[in-house]
Amino acid sequence: MSEPKKRTVLVVGASGRSGGFVAAELARRGIAVRALVRSEYAAATARASGATEIASGDLRDPESLKAALRNVDGVYHVGPPFVADEADLGITMVKAAKRAGIRKFVFSSVIHPANGLANHASKLPVEQAILRANLDYTILYPATLFQNMAAAWKGVVETGVFAEPFAKTARLARVDYRDVAEVAAEALTSDRLAYGSFELAAESMHDRVEIAGMMSVALGRPVEAAEVTFEQWTAVAKPPFRGEQLAQLERVFQSYSDFGSAGNSLTLRAILGRQPRTLHQFFEELAAASRGRPRPPDLIDAFGHFLAKRVSPMSVSQLIFQLVPRRRHGTSSLDYPGRSNASATEGRLVPVFTAAIAAIVLSLYASQPLLGLIGTTFEVGPEMAGLVPTVTLLGYAAGLIFLVPLIDLMENRWLIGLTLVLMVLSLIASALAPTAALFLVASTSVGITSTVAQMLVPVIARLAAEKDRGRIVGTVQSGIVVGVLLSRPSASLAAEFLGWRAFYGIMAVLVAVLGLILARVVKAHRPATGLQYGALIGSLWKLIREEPLLRRRVLYQFLLMAAFNIFWTAVALRLAEPPFGLDQIGIAAFALVGIPAALIAPFTGRIADRGWSDGATRFAHLSAFIGVVLIGLPTSGGWGLWEADRFPWLSLAALAIGAVLLNLGTVADQVLGRIAINTVRPEARGRMNALFTGLFFLGGSAGSSLAGVCWAQAGWAGISGASLVFAFAALIASSANWHPGTPSVPGETSTNL
Repeated sequence: MSEPKKRTVLVVGASGRSGGFVAAELARRGIAVRALVRSEYAAATARASGATEIASGDLRDPESLKAALRNVDGVYHVGPPFVADEADLGITMVKAAKRAGIRKFVFSSVIHPANGLANHASKLPVEQAILRANLDYTILYPATLFQNMAAAWKGVVETGVFAEPFAKTARLARVDYRDVAEVAAEALTSDRLAYGSFELAAESMHDRVEIAGMMSVALGRPVEAAEVTFEQWTAVAKPPFRGEQLAQLERVFQSYSDFGSAGNSLTLRAILGRQPRTLHQFFEELAAASRGRPRPPDLIDAFGHFLAKRVSPMSVSQLIFQLVPRRRHGTSSLDYPGRSNASATEGRLVPVFTAAIAAIVLSLYASQPLLGLIGTTFEVGPEMAGLVPTVTLLGYAAGLIFLVPLIDLMENRWLIGLTLVLMVLSLIASALAPTAALFLVASTSVGITSTVAQMLVPVIARLAAEKDRGRIVGTVQSGIVVGVLLSRPSASLAAEFLGWRAFYGIMAVLVAVLGLILARVVKAHRPATGLQYGALIGSLWKLIREEPLLRRRVLYQFLLMAAFNIFWTAVALRLAEPPFGLDQIGIAAFALVGIPAALIAPFTGRIADRGWSDGATRFAHLSAFIGVVLIGLPTSGGWGLWEADRFPWLSLAALAIGAVLLNLGTVADQVLGRIAINTVRPEARGRMNALFTGLFFLGGSAGSSLAGVCWAQAGWAGISGASLVFAFAALIASSANWHPGTPSVPGETSTNL
């Protein structure tokens, strides 16, 4: 029995970028691809894209098209850009397809063909011919292509400047043509998109300043947005156009300056059944390809930034060729459009959110300096008492994974209020728990509900202006840092004067008052995700798989949090022993060494806004490593230089300085990581924050649990040794992602403007 005939599609432009992506996608689906080409070079390129048949022909030669269309089931057509007879060429192909009895015809037009630009208007007669030809048609309106920016990438890498010949404030819609190719292939292989006309754009519209920020994240070093004249740009980019073609291209750029180029992602998202590829992902791919690596590492080059500040206008122009865009001119990237509203958001809400977050997380680490008192109350040993911070942090991690993602699904104000009520009840249960088992259950619940602090971070990130997001998220993040650092001294002081149970009672009252305040300032907001809870939780693994930046930042902070919690879980026990013999007030005073880390959070946010995240990350890891080395000096084991009994004040100073450096490194890395993940996947900020914090808190929980074992088995030498292992691993992980040289990426000429 003979096999069924394989379907064949004629692809116009299979040797180019757009048609090449379509050819590759069709080949992936098992469709025979016949490429229409005019030269042997084009034929070789088309074969590399997936074409199995070659038809030599010309759009100006109807007879050659007749031969090319023989025994073909469908046609994909994209017109050559900026040619005077583009409309006639398209009409010729439509007529030839009709005469050949072609069933399916997919035309790749352009977004907004009626916007008055000549190269856009040339698509309209082709569309009219398609409608009158009675073909099974699909018309695609793709926005400006991500791929247009590949040609500019080499210059961006070399100089740290991204320039184009139109206003850098113009907001444009963009799309990855690989997504468009999937839609074209779907239209050619099924009836789902028959007789449809579809605008295709990715999420959000961005101006050049925002794009430069995304490039900075991908490269791990600053990229500056700039403007050049059209003449400067053409002198370097050397587009393959002349005369009137160049004049049309210049008018396109002027239109971008005047009006922008808007687009909506709803259609593309619905057709694909997933989120379209993002600019962030595209830049990560470019960064990875430029280094010949399978995944995008961080990169920093402050010297490149120094040079970029000093290049001449002509050398600035040597960068660029990225084209086109999307986003409505004059609209903000925030819920509150305009600069004044963003400033108002910062002025009114940031202080409230920062203070609220600090108060919420006070109870998260409070049990660490209270372990001795809690163990005495419930008559349990240090290993059992050490489970209290462990289950609290495990609860926190669980809440981050299973509770915080609801911020992307449920009405925000109601969810935050309900979680605060449950937290109050959990704190009351902790204060009144009669047995160790019930106290562990209540502590777990405190950890779960404390994640309401992480619900507030994506809320403020959503309202923050793109250019200020790093600074604002850093400021709000300082609330988490302050809360964590003050939790130990506040718990110690409460225990000294009122007993350890009183701390939890005071916290219950504080959180209740806080809930009333937030109820007045948090505005109602229902996300438009369209997901059910199961799908929402299921999407977490997809985010981990698709976002290498998230995986990298989680790894760094997981390791540092393990080192951090090993130290802070056990240091109260060490300080209570000879030669220090500190009481709860003394232990509380020692915990204040963490204050400098709280002050560094907003400063770290500003560093991130300037694109220096990669260098700052490695500096943070080095700080943490040196800090752990210092805390191990006053011990007889490991790398210790002296016994604490011989030089008690020197030993206490080493512990204090080491704690400062460990805190600074851990907090700075956490702020840098949180800012980085808030620059990607705006539709999933709640889930991104949940995954980031939840996964690294598993490291914190592991550290707390390990601390009890290390202390019981090896004393302070075991604590410092275990901390050193994790801090050193973080330093190695970030150093492995540093590559000071970056070769160029081959560029492409843009066709979709």
